[in-house]
Amino acid sequence: MDLMKTKNFELSNIITRTGTFKTITPALLEKISHDMVEIDRANACFGRQNTQTTNKLMTLNMISHTPYRQLRQCLAQIESKRMALKENLFKLRRKQIELDELIDRRMDAAYRINTDKYVKYEVQKLDVDIEEAKCGLADAQLYYEGALKEVGIFQAAYKEICESHNIPENWDELDFELEELQAHKKTAFLHSVRDIMATGRLNMGTMEYLEQFGISHIAAVHFASEFIASCTRTNEHGQVYGIADIQAMYDFLDGMAEMFKDSHLTVMKRIGIKNLITEDFLYREP
Repeated sequence: MDLMKTKNFELSNIITRTGTFKTITPALLEKISHDMVEIDRANACFGRQNTQTTNKLMTLNMISHTPYRQLRQCLAQIESKRMALKENLFKLRRKQIELDELIDRRMDAAYRINTDKYVKYEVQKLDVDIEEAKCGLADAQLYYEGALKEVGIFQAAYKEICESHNIPENWDELDFELEELQAHKKTAFLHSVRDIMATGRLNMGTMEYLEQFGISHIAAVHFASEFIASCTRTNEHGQVYGIADIQAMYDFLDGMAEMFKDSHLTVMKRIGIKNLITEDFLYREP
């Protein structure tokens, strides 16, 4: 059965059974029903939570500026959608079975309609149940397909990120862990810039974050303030004539991660940790 065809039902046929309206005329009902065909077609453009633009420029960019973190976000989104699809697949299959059962019961009742005067009401109720079940399946299919599209979107993004950053197909947990230091240090300086832009100082959370990776608060304030000042250029009259674009931010974060690449070693020494990564407990590809 083509579920999408059942979605374009005669809206006026259903509404007129619910009572008499004071404003909506049969002609208006017919117009609403006719226009629902285009609404159903347009809804096929959506059926998912976010657009591709939102997914790729916001969801993948909200964690950090490192490719393995972005790959992990792709995987998390795919797994979330996969679990939802699996759960809803069985629900849809049960609903289809229930619909088939309703149709069979309706056929059986129709054979008895001439022998029992009350059977006609049973048939009418079954018709309503069948119509409701068909509409429910058609609606569910739209969002099921939307979830599948999101899986495809994140799969495509995953492949593109790997290609752009020369990440091998068989990367494993060790590769991810080796990039984590860089990811955290970039994020700590990103928060530093945001704090200074917003309040003129670092907040307690950012200072604690910097401490955890062995970066001095004073150093962070100095370099973040210096970067902010360098992003605008003024002439001798105080007029702004140049403003750095977002690439300057990316370059700054990359530079800070490189400058403080060994800062965590001081923290490890103070804690008493000799090895940051214990490879025995990592998933490794052969």
